[in-house]
Amino acid sequence: MPSGFFRENGGSSFAEVVRNVHSMKEVSESKMYQKVEVMYWDGEGNDTRWLEYSVVGVLKTFTDVSLVVKTLLDSQVFFNFYYLGDKNVIWDFRSLKDRDSFINNKVLWKDYFSSVTAWTDAITPQARLAWVEFRGIPLDCWCENFFQRLG
Repeated sequence: MPSGFFRENGGSSFAEVVRNVHSMKEVSESKMYQKVEVMYWDGEGNDTRWLEYSVVGVLKTFTDVSLVVKTLLDSQVFFNFYYLGDKNVIWDFRSLKDRDSFINNKVLWKDYFSSVTAWTDAITPQARLAWVEFRGIPLDCWCENFFQRLG
């Protein structure tokens, strides 16, 4: 890399960052704020007919959902499976007959779900799980209190 490359292009070396050579006054506002774009969608034109063939299950516990799906797939024919948030999952079936047959077959799902019902637009999960990745956390900070304060 050519001598003086970082300085000529406005960057800082690692040593300069550690020593805090450049003050915040040198950072322009355009670099401090990112442009945020907002998307608005009113749902018009969205085909929700597939939901008529869907059921929503409420998991008894947070568990390996893939294991639950595999067990159920071995017993029934599902078309699609989605995680809705909170403890809710949704499947869509090929027909109302298949959907109702699954709902009535409590023996099949009672070990995993506290309830299974036909989908309605009144079902709204109250929470969502999010996986967040953090890098560079020193090992001496790895304790429950630290991660609770992050969350």
